[in-house]
Amino acid sequence: MIATTLKKIQENGHSQELYEKLRSRLGEDFPKDEPLPFAWILGVLGLEDTLWLCHLEPQHDRVWRTFAIWAAKQEQPVMRDRKSEQVIQTAEQYLLGQIDEEALYRFRTKAESWPVSEALRCLLYPDALVAHEVVVRLLRRKEYDEYGQKTWIRFFFERTFLRLLSKEDHRDPSGTSTHAKVCGIPS
Repeated sequence: MIATTLKKIQENGHSQELYEKLRSRLGEDFPKDEPLPFAWILGVLGLEDTLWLCHLEPQHDRVWRTFAIWAAKQEQPVMRDRKSEQVIQTAEQYLLGQIDEEALYRFRTKAESWPVSEALRCLLYPDALVAHEVVVRLLRRKEYDEYGQKTWIRFFFERTFLRLLSKEDHRDPSGTSTHAKVCGIPS
């Protein structure tokens, strides 16, 4: 179970409003040190706010980054240019430990002038907020269809994130990560 606590949320100065929402839902008697599963938080706060809180648990950075890469790949049919593909491939290499932070930085510097989306650019940063930044930017671009209705993409992202949170990450006999399988990332 991937979780955080009310205490961590409260101690983070930028999350006070989210803390208040969760506290009101849980009640005043709920212990601040009790684990709160991110899957439950997702149901209460929604995708963007839950992804924002992910940075409070940097030990799960691999999970957050896996989701960010998966989300970016949902744009890939629209972005068929070689530069966008290189950004995603480099982010995958970093996720899989095939390149280090220094190599990621060098690639990011090289790619600064490339005409790729801001969502993809976020993949080239090593911090735990990458999933939040990528997904929020993608959702803003796809928020409404031509009829002004919310599109299927939010539901699709939430469902995949929930599947990712509900699986323990382990490697099967072939060496493939469970999280990578959920998000279709070769490992």
